[in-house]
Amino acid sequence: MRWAVILIALSGCPVPGERAGSNGDEDNCWFDDDCDQPTTCPVGEICSPQTPQGLSFSAAGLGELFQGGGPETVAVGGTQSIRLIDERTNASLSLRYSAQVASPLEVVETSGATVVLGATGGGSAYLRILEPDGVHLHDRIMLSALPIVRVDLGALVSLLDADGDEKGHVVLAGVAVEAILRLHGAGDVRLVDESTALLAGATSTGRWDHLAIPASPAGPHPIQARTGGQIRDLVVDVVAAADDVAFARSLFAPTGVWPVLRVGGETTLCFRATSGERSVLGASFGFSSPTLALEPDATLPCLNVTARTAGPHALTVSAAGASRTFYLQTAASAKPAAVRLPEPSGARHGERAASR
Repeated sequence: MRWAVILIALSGCPVPGERAGSNGDEDNCWFDDDCDQPTTCPVGEICSPQTPQGLSFSAAGLGELFQGGGPETVAVGGTQSIRLIDERTNASLSLRYSAQVASPLEVVETSGATVVLGATGGGSAYLRILEPDGVHLHDRIMLSALPIVRVDLGALVSLLDADGDEKGHVVLAGVAVEAILRLHGAGDVRLVDESTALLAGATSTGRWDHLAIPASPAGPHPIQARTGGQIRDLVVDVVAAADDVAFARSLFAPTGVWPVLRVGGETTLCFRATSGERSVLGASFGFSSPTLALEPDATLPCLNVTARTAGPHALTVSAAGASRTFYLQTAASAKPAAVRLPEPSGARHGERAASR
């Protein structure tokens, strides 16, 4: 379905180091021709001829990013694993290297093309990847660390529910739920600690920040985790049912304004089950309409709708014991106007052409 393709396209990509990014490629050169452009050595460095295009840096990233991305801000007391990618080969760095970083960051260990970083305090420093001589630079990247100030629960696909991402989540009673343990620093900066361990109330599902909450009765559900070098307690509210169903601010409707359906066109809509202002995790959605063609997703709270005739059209959405009917407006499908190119200078119509 269309949204699945878009979500995959938005999956995280490795981040180029300063040297790799100096060739005019702001993201990475995997899918364009910038890999062949010369790079510039950062000021004050002597660059290695072994990696003429520099390096990119890849990490597991945050739980919402399907395939990882670049390094994030690491939690003080935590760790982050960073994979080194040779931009010239688009593969893990196979050369011998040394990794250097200044306080408050520290190199915990290296294994193959992976560098594990830790943080003893808040601040920023360059991670420098050098030849074993400690002089010639493959590439470098500025990284940061912050203390954890807040821990909460997030949805696996926050792109489809911006309100829940901002206002928080509850869990539906009697349903096992997979969610994200979110670490926040000052300014609500999201943090990474791959050494996070779940101690009670939930189990790990494989990724460092993904957790599974067992089916629980309504009421407070405590979760305990060791993260950022400390034991932290999080209480999740479990509700018996949702209060309401709402149209979701999402990737497809960033402002939360209802789109106007085009007759014959397809539109993606996403919804959220709510308890107060918070979104309900674990809710299953049902959709019905007497006049719209509906294509719901099996797992996501979204569907494609197609209006075959002019509206308004009724769409009923049900989730977790709540139900609401929405009325969608339509507009006639606009036919693109013909575009006439400018006439060449001095050109004149023939009699037949001029008669149109």
